[in-house]
Amino acid sequence: LVMFCDESCSDSAVKQRIWLIRTDGSDLHPPHLQQPGECITHESWLGLTGDILYCCWPISLRRVSPDGSNERTLARLNFWHAASSPHGVFAVADTNWPDRGLQLVYLASGKTVTLCASGDAPDSASRVHPHPSFSPDALRVAFASCRAGRSQVCVIEEDWPALLHSLPATVAQPSSAREQP
Repeated sequence: LVMFCDESCSDSAVKQRIWLIRTDGSDLHPPHLQQPGECITHESWLGLTGDILYCCWPISLRRVSPDGSNERTLARLNFWHAASSPHGVFAVADTNWPDRGLQLVYLASGKTVTLCASGDAPDSASRVHPHPSFSPDALRVAFASCRAGRSQVCVIEEDWPALLHSLPATVAQPSSAREQP
């Protein structure tokens, strides 16, 4: 099963971004039917769960099964690019407009904590999108930054469960309803 993004536009609006197709070319279908005005910004596989993780900017981080079932909101914030840990327990995401830093999300509860400022420099010629992601062993998060005035890769190493329990956090209001921006 291959997931891909189609950003072709009609009348300046993306019609349907997320698509799935089998490797033999059969069963082309969208797992999430994109609604008018909905801004889907980044889709990825949710670890080894077989589900899809995607951002509905500026509203929430969401999950959906490849057949379109079990769609639900995992956390509410202006997530822009998200990636899950290999086993699908955590997600890490950057935020945009406004930049609220890199966020760690415990997917079972929607509990979210800020890991650090992104270091994105909107006025810099070397501006980057952080695009955070977990290492294969889930012990580190790497992201792009302009912290020193130039593009660079930064790494955070942390005990994620301990971090979530030690810091004040926001808890999502889970919902199966599709919100409109």
